[in-house]
Amino acid sequence: MGGHRAACASYGTLMLHETSTDFSLGVRDRDFLRALVHREYKMHIDTVCAGQIKFLASSPESSVLLTFFDCGTPPLKIEVHPAHQSSLQRELVKLSGDEYLDLLARAQTSKGSMHLHVLRIIQGAKFGI
Repeated sequence: MGGHRAACASYGTLMLHETSTDFSLGVRDRDFLRALVHREYKMHIDTVCAGQIKFLASSPESSVLLTFFDCGTPPLKIEVHPAHQSSLQRELVKLSGDEYLDLLARAQTSKGSMHLHVLRIIQGAKFGI
């Protein structure tokens, strides 16, 4: 249809990092993080949807939302942000440049069928699953 599989395969998982150390993940690590985001999304779907509805009610002009899962320090924090014009967007652009902007453009043209989710973890963090 819209080339979703090809585009996603070319990105894998957008890996942003805040340190100057070499931080790279293999396919299995990225698959684990994808599964972790999906698990958290399903476990907290009520919180995510309530945050999205609240945000859209207050900012109906926002066409693309970004759901931010902060696993940096327990407990998990879930926030909904506009994908545009937020401090989080500036940070993501600073860390990834054109890659985030390309994902954002694809989400805009998807007319709601593509959503942006960001998972923040700390290198070396332990997950109790």
